[in-house]
Amino acid sequence: MEQEITYNSVLKLIYELELTNKRMLIERDKKDEERRVEESKLRAKRRVADEKRRVADEKRRVADEKRRIADEQRWAKSDKSWEALRSQMKEVQGELGGIGKSNGEIAEDFFYNGLKKNMQLMSIEIEEIDRNNNRYRKNIGLKGEYDIVLTNTDVVILVEVKSKFKAQHVIKLVEKQIPKYKILYPEKKNYKVRGAIAAFTFEDKAIELAKEYGLFILTQSGENIEVVQNATKIY
Repeated sequence: MEQEITYNSVLKLIYELELTNKRMLIERDKKDEERRVEESKLRAKRRVADEKRRVADEKRRVADEKRRIADEQRWAKSDKSWEALRSQMKEVQGELGGIGKSNGEIAEDFFYNGLKKNMQLMSIEIEEIDRNNNRYRKNIGLKGEYDIVLTNTDVVILVEVKSKFKAQHVIKLVEKQIPKYKILYPEKKNYKVRGAIAAFTFEDKAIELAKEYGLFILTQSGENIEVVQNATKIY
């Protein structure tokens, strides 16, 4: 038996449809609003994160600038100390009857005597210190010379000394002298090898490369040796 369609039933159906449609619209608007709120929160978080990164970058830039200024001041001080030491050495040489030394020899004397006096480099206790180590292995035709070699029970530090350190000196130490050390000295094959550069003055590029290669950087501070950078790499 078919249900009789009346005017009231039609109105009721229309009302229910309109009510359902309104609910759907309300639900859609609610979801849209929730999405807008969420997007707004995400944008706010991104802005905060971007601002934090900007502040951190600015702090790093300021810190780098302070380090650069400190390095320049240190090198300027080192230059003055070097000139004073050189003048003193010339006076001593004159008193000894004109027996002269090159700038490189003066630098080697200074750093060898300073390291020998302390027998320690940062936290590393030194048991042996050698100067001008030369070795030639005939069977492989390989030779090498090392200005200063610091040794303890399991660490070897190869110190290259110059009066003024240049970028090519750093490259030579890292790419040639350090790699062939254990070949020339097989008795040290199980030792941890670290590199160091020592000078009264440095080219900026030499400092950059030394930091990149993780080398010790040693310079003069008055009558003492100053460690500008600790070694971060084992070869």
